[in-house]
Amino acid sequence: MATIDVTRQRVSLLGDAAALQFLPRELTDVIRDDQSTQLLDAVANASLIPAVTDRIFAHFESVFADVCARWVLSHPRLDVRVLASFARILPFSPSLSVFLISHLQGPSQGQRPEPTSGQAQSQGQGTESAGRRVSRLGPLDLAAFSDQDLPVVLLALWRLNTFDKRTFSPLSRPSQLQSLFQHQLPTVRYLSIRVFCQFHDASDQKVEALVSRYIPKDTSLVADLDGRAADYAFLTLYEDARHQEVLRLRDSLQQAPSSNSVPPSVPVQHLTPLVVKYGNTVLPRPLGPVNTPSTLALTPTTVENLENLARILQQPGPILLHGLSGAGKTSLVHEVARELGKQKELVTLHLNEQTDAKMLLGLYTTDTKPGSFTWRPGVLTTAVREGRWVLIEDLDRAPTEVMSTLLPLIERSELLIPGRGERIQAAAGFRLFATVRTLLGINDRENLPNMIGLRLWHLMHVKALPREDLVEVINGRYPLLHKYTSGILAVFDQLVACTSGSTRLALGRTALDRPIGTRDLLKWCSRLDGILRAAGCKTGEEPITDTTRDRMFLEAVDCFASHLHEPSSRSILITAIAKEMHLSSERVQHYLTSYVPELEDTESRLTIGRASFIKQKRSSRAAKSRRPFATTVHAKRLLEQIAIAVKQREPVLLVGETGIGKTTVVQQLADSLGHQLVAVNLSQQSEASDLLGGFKPVSPQSLAMPLKEEFEELLEKTGVSMEKNKEYLDRINKRFAKGRWKEISKEWRKAPKMFEAILAKLEAGAKARSVTENGDGQPAKRRKTESSKLQRLLDLKPRWEQFSQSLDQFDRQLASGSAGFAFAFVEGKIVKAARNGDWVLLDEINLASPDTLESISGLFQPNPSLLLSETGEIERIQAHPNFRVFGAMNPATDVGKRDLPLGLRSRFTEIYVSSPDRDKKDLLTIIKTYLKGNNSNIDRLADDVADLYLEIKRRAEAKTLVDQANEVPHFSLRTLTRVLTYANDVAPFYGLERALYEGFCMCFTTLLSEESERAVMPLIHQHLLKRPGILTQPPKKPADGKRYVIFRNRNKDHQYWLLQGNEEPKEREDYIITPYVERNLLNLVRATSTRRYPILIQGPTSAGKTSMIEYLANYTGNKFVRINNHEHTDLQEYLGTYVSDSEGKLKFQEGLLVQAMREGSWIVLDELNLAPTDVLEALNRLLDDNRELLIPETQEIVRPHENFCLFATQNPPGLYGGRKVLSRAFRNRFLELHFDDIPESELETILQKRSRNTSPPDCRRIVAVYKQLTRLRQESRVFEQKNSFATLRDLFRWALREADTRQEIAEHGFMLLAERVRKPEEREEVKKVIEEVFKVKIDVDRLYDFETAREFSNVKARNSQGVIWTRAMRRLYVLVKRAIKNNEPVLLVGETGCGKTTVCQLLAEFEKKPLHIVNAHQNTETGDLIGSQRPVRNRGAILDALHRDLQEAAAMLGKENDSLESLQEWYRTLAPEDLAKLPESLKARIQASTTRSRALFEWCDGSLVHAMKEGSYFLLDEISLADDSVLERLNSVLEPHRSLLLAEKGITDSFVQAAEGFQFFATMNPGGDFGKKELSPALRNRFTEIWVPSFTDVEDVHDIVVSKLDSRFKQQRPSKKGAKPVSRIIVEFASWFGKTFRPSSTTAFSVRDILAWVEFMNNCRFSSVELALLHGASMVFIDTIGANPSALVAVDPREMATHRQMCLDQLSSLCGGVDFAKLYFQEPQVTINEKLLTIGDFSIDRSMAGGVIDPGHEFTVPTTKMNAMRVIRALQGTKPILLEGNPGVGKTTLITALARACGRPLTRINLSDQTDLMDLFGTDVPVEGAEAGNFKWQNAPFLEAMQKGEWVLLDVSCVVVSIRFNSQLLIDML
Repeated sequence: MATIDVTRQRVSLLGDAAALQFLPRELTDVIRDDQSTQLLDAVANASLIPAVTDRIFAHFESVFADVCARWVLSHPRLDVRVLASFARILPFSPSLSVFLISHLQGPSQGQRPEPTSGQAQSQGQGTESAGRRVSRLGPLDLAAFSDQDLPVVLLALWRLNTFDKRTFSPLSRPSQLQSLFQHQLPTVRYLSIRVFCQFHDASDQKVEALVSRYIPKDTSLVADLDGRAADYAFLTLYEDARHQEVLRLRDSLQQAPSSNSVPPSVPVQHLTPLVVKYGNTVLPRPLGPVNTPSTLALTPTTVENLENLARILQQPGPILLHGLSGAGKTSLVHEVARELGKQKELVTLHLNEQTDAKMLLGLYTTDTKPGSFTWRPGVLTTAVREGRWVLIEDLDRAPTEVMSTLLPLIERSELLIPGRGERIQAAAGFRLFATVRTLLGINDRENLPNMIGLRLWHLMHVKALPREDLVEVINGRYPLLHKYTSGILAVFDQLVACTSGSTRLALGRTALDRPIGTRDLLKWCSRLDGILRAAGCKTGEEPITDTTRDRMFLEAVDCFASHLHEPSSRSILITAIAKEMHLSSERVQHYLTSYVPELEDTESRLTIGRASFIKQKRSSRAAKSRRPFATTVHAKRLLEQIAIAVKQREPVLLVGETGIGKTTVVQQLADSLGHQLVAVNLSQQSEASDLLGGFKPVSPQSLAMPLKEEFEELLEKTGVSMEKNKEYLDRINKRFAKGRWKEISKEWRKAPKMFEAILAKLEAGAKARSVTENGDGQPAKRRKTESSKLQRLLDLKPRWEQFSQSLDQFDRQLASGSAGFAFAFVEGKIVKAARNGDWVLLDEINLASPDTLESISGLFQPNPSLLLSETGEIERIQAHPNFRVFGAMNPATDVGKRDLPLGLRSRFTEIYVSSPDRDKKDLLTIIKTYLKGNNSNIDRLADDVADLYLEIKRRAEAKTLVDQANEVPHFSLRTLTRVLTYANDVAPFYGLERALYEGFCMCFTTLLSEESERAVMPLIHQHLLKRPGILTQPPKKPADGKRYVIFRNRNKDHQYWLLQGNEEPKEREDYIITPYVERNLLNLVRATSTRRYPILIQGPTSAGKTSMIEYLANYTGNKFVRINNHEHTDLQEYLGTYVSDSEGKLKFQEGLLVQAMREGSWIVLDELNLAPTDVLEALNRLLDDNRELLIPETQEIVRPHENFCLFATQNPPGLYGGRKVLSRAFRNRFLELHFDDIPESELETILQKRSRNTSPPDCRRIVAVYKQLTRLRQESRVFEQKNSFATLRDLFRWALREADTRQEIAEHGFMLLAERVRKPEEREEVKKVIEEVFKVKIDVDRLYDFETAREFSNVKARNSQGVIWTRAMRRLYVLVKRAIKNNEPVLLVGETGCGKTTVCQLLAEFEKKPLHIVNAHQNTETGDLIGSQRPVRNRGAILDALHRDLQEAAAMLGKENDSLESLQEWYRTLAPEDLAKLPESLKARIQASTTRSRALFEWCDGSLVHAMKEGSYFLLDEISLADDSVLERLNSVLEPHRSLLLAEKGITDSFVQAAEGFQFFATMNPGGDFGKKELSPALRNRFTEIWVPSFTDVEDVHDIVVSKLDSRFKQQRPSKKGAKPVSRIIVEFASWFGKTFRPSSTTAFSVRDILAWVEFMNNCRFSSVELALLHGASMVFIDTIGANPSALVAVDPREMATHRQMCLDQLSSLCGGVDFAKLYFQEPQVTINEKLLTIGDFSIDRSMAGGVIDPGHEFTVPTTKMNAMRVIRALQGTKPILLEGNPGVGKTTLITALARACGRPLTRINLSDQTDLMDLFGTDVPVEGAEAGNFKWQNAPFLEAMQKGEWVLLDVSCVVVSIRFNSQLLIDML
């Protein structure tokens, strides 16, 4: 029992005469007695005296919890004095209220003692749940108290309500209080009124009114108050005075100087079991002592930390513990929780960026009945309601949203649930703790991070354990080690010295990243404890053998040095350990080099070196086809290291380069011990829900799948014979495949009964045996076997019971029918593994975000457990004792890999796995293991293979070999084992030597550069082809009954048998095989011959990567599928996602990759290095030898069909936009092939065979042009820009264009190659080369002549676009027309306003084709082009249409009209012969409407897909603005076959082939303009590119102006002499303005501006030509001066005035000297009438104003009048208006005033970075009041205004865009 010294408190009480005078003699004597052991009992009794309670409390405050405990223990029934004493002291020590509550609730639950005299009964029912009282206090029966006690009780109630009304107000019943208003004692009346008013929160006025009503004015209220006479009228004042007096006394006692004289000490006093003591602080423990032992060693520092925590716990409020990592913050909270009986109820939350506040508060989830939703409180809500303790780990990592959720809880102890409008007050007993890891700052001070609400927490600094305390910790935890403690710490100190300070730099990066810490020391101690116990030590004093000492040394090496990468740094640490352990260097050397652990694998046991295991019964699922495992020395050592960690229940982290067998070793150990290994491949995309599970849409299959897995596993573990029950199991599998769930459930129900029967039989046998104990009957071995089997089945019993309960739930869900929406929490694989005791391997653990790993960090603790906070479950799932967790990662030196956070990493036992191929002996063991039993000369071959591998690896490490991207290749054990596995597979047909040769060529040479390959090939020949003629022998045909296709090269010296796919093989005639192509093809054939390995082909664009795979797929009869990757490729495109089916239910639709795996297709992941790394890393397990893929949504593991083959293609990183370098580890999983550009020598052959129109000599000429241009580009600086280089695709286009003469061929070449370059001199160079090679002259003018060019045959001079056939326009039209005639996609590049879009519109008009135009922008998404899933809108209209169609069908078949539901039912039951009578179109409409009426979402094609299906024209305007990720999706549309795969749409109807006539156009501005960039070469060279130069020809522009200008201006010219014609004035002024004010622009002209001027003059009526010219020039040009779109330069107002004057002077000189300045600066007059608002010369209609004539005061200011006139002038044209000016100059006000004056509705929209297109145009919204799933389109303000022809004002900081709409326009989104 705990004791405490109270000498100091006793002395201070004895010195307080004021207190002693009230004490009876017998108590004073006990207190004065120096030898008394009953001192605290006396103090407890004394403090019940009303007059001295306060003073004794002040003296004994530190132990007053014990005094209160004595009150409660000595008064089991309600005692008035105890109640009154508590009421007096609780305001000063709130934490003691727990004792009063337990006193009021009585000694046992639900029962109250009978009242005794002077005591009264309380009628509250105190219930206790899981050691926690959650019931409220019941009211006291005031009628049961005597008149003497009544005032005391009422006074106590008044004080308690003042202290904590929420807790203690239930003690008083208002009706009883009212009955006391008539009591004979005035004090009783007064106090009952006060308590009554407190209860109802009455105001002072009401209190006064009640007092004056029931207590006459002169009545005396003087009575006893705490042992003194006092007037109760001044009760509040007395109470305040008492409060002040206690605080004063407390302060004076704390500040009292300690006297030098030593007071006579009293014996230490025993504390009651209802309190717990830390240091000198005593905490209440009302639930009594606990049985669980402490896990903390109570060192001085720990006790000090605990005391600080206990002191803060006495104050209400949240507590924040901060300290260094590993200081023991969490352990402190757990320790205090354990002592106070709160440990089981403690809820620990790990917060991080992924934490969702909704998960903590609660959310609506489906009930057991699918489709019905109920509110389920979250973890935090439950904890607050139940009054639990909550510990939040790493509070500083919580997102702001979660912090704001916690704020009310921290501040006011209440939780707000916004969604439900609930406010939950924390129940009694609730406490909030949080921890924050601090870091040491520069001055070695700990820095607390800044957080919201930090001031509201009680901060507590947790001191880290100093070195001296470690002795106590070790001795406390491991008493056996007491003799060795000093030695252990000496080793630890030596290691810490080695790894800190300047010496650690010599140890390399790992020592810095993972410093040695206390965790490692305790891990070593735990292992040493195990060693001593195994050696038979009982006390620790026994002598130990050398073997034991050596084992201790090896454990130290494993714990402290096994994580280091470099052997040199490892040996430094090992030497340090050996030195401190006094081991000789020879012995150490022996263990480091010669030590080989013993491996003994028997039926029942597995022994690996120092670790020994009893095997579990292996389940047949765990024993899958095992891969070869070579028990090399390296493997044995690693197995031993892992096995010891497994034995110690430590989580293991394996770090090492890719492909050296980290995963294999763990898999091997799990297989040997009969454990199921659950491998989870982590990536950057992994979320907590993928690991732990989450809410997923439920279908019967997804509910049945986990049940099936559990059923199969239980059946195996029970030991049911599969053979005997084959029929039963087949029956289940067939029904499962057909989805007959109810029948399956019936079958499954038989299994628990089978189990019960087996168990009963074994139990009966055991009973019978126990009766005839040790009889002669059975041999001991059999008895032992049977008893262990019985024990195993008893362990399985809870799982069988759980299975039966899950079946009940499954039946209930089936019975409730298939409701539309049903979600359920689907547990992740890790949770199942933790429950069932499986092993978990977290592969690539360092790819996952720290937040994701933090969610499962509970599994890395000594006692692994998990909290599924998403389910709202508050109890942790404790892991099964057999559960183990492993992590595997590549070092952080690779691309995309990072280190694990130190807090997580230090929890693992980290082992660095070096490559086993360093040692030739090990290497030979591995090779022989793989080549087992193939050949008698296996040893010779193994030696050759080992030598060859080591030589190639040596050269790669010496950097003498490079791959074709000029990087050092990475060869690992994985590369070698692939060769060996391949050789094993094909040796029966080729012979082993040839098989090895092919394997080495496939894995080691295909990725090398030509030079490196030339160096390696002789090595392969030298080592493997020692016999002649090996390569010339044809392989035998495989005789396994499958169909094969033979592939031979031209020379017939290479032959391969390839497995035929499910489709008919076809050899394509159009695929041309040249020697270079054949070499690549052979490499590809060899790589695909086993279909085992994924293949990565790297090469430049148009090197024929994808086409070769497609050719081979067709040749072998395999289905070919292609996925185009882009920067935003989502994992869901590969794996699948939830979509709504025809019934409107959500179902999981598998992605293309999963479909291909199931069907056995060949799939190409195109442009692999564009996809995000995190998506790719998620495929790791599919790419390595495991060949499996986990779908996180369904938690299903998919294994591929035997025909499945995965290919990836990529362009070299760096050269092409957005392509990145893939990590070593990722690339190593592929077989890499490198393709170069097709050699020029072979181009002619390909061109000749591809183009039927071009003769061989012409093909040679085409290639000659290509070569010469390439050389020119290298030699001269003419072709400096990237955009003027010809590619192979251009050559094919050239050769494929139809031509009758060589002249035409040359012209085609000129149009393709010269008309794409952007500089005139480059164009001339290309023309010269073509003319030289083809020996012709190209007349450019004749090519584009209106009369001679064939392209103008169907062109009319007049057209709807009003286009004038200038020379530039004719050129552009001919080029585009010729390109689309040859079915080439066209890319038009040129400045704005030079006719790019117009030419496409003209073409569509003349060809009578619809043209779909989409404007690309930075936010264009793929869905805008190809389509997307969107909610089904206007369901009512769909149902109406369906009803009409059904009525029509009913009328045809003679059925009377009926409701929709009955007609649907009738239609469903129609016989086939009746259905045949209905028209097909009607049946199709009914089918479509039925599907749409049920579906929630439907696929809507984008405009590109519409255009492809219709065969119309499609124009993507400003293509370069769209993101590369969007444009990469267009690659396949731009290929000659013009197809598109809609991966997002799912399986059905997702392949779109363009109809005849479809053409693709794109336009873009050259890079360098605002936000404009160049396209990537890969996308660009798929287009026929045409450069559209700006208008530089003045005559062309003049022609346009003349044709557009009104006839009245053509005849007139300005009146002054010397004035030029109006058309000339317009062109020349525009040209001058461009050169003067827009020098950076490439062209002086903008045709758009000039046409706006012309249109303005044509539309407005002016009194003179001069006025028309002035206003036109002002509107289009002069008003823009000062507008500065790039905002780079500040504009001086004086300079602006000068510039305007320059413009007016220039215009004046062109018009013959008219003075325009006077007209321009003249102040306009405002006139307003019912119809028009006129300012100056311009008017605007105001008929919508409703006749109100009030222009507003805005138009009285001259500047505003001028600005308003400029705006109205601009409104005469059709262009939108952009107002620019400093903030506050009145831009918005001006537009608002104009709109008001004209009566125009104005929609004002503020734009910002966050504005979305949906904010402008609209979106789908749920229909209010309709059932779930009904959506309709809702217009946004911009679209609304557009359709109504209103004004819109777009406000952007200092720019205002004003747009008005006169006509209704449609938006593409609709």
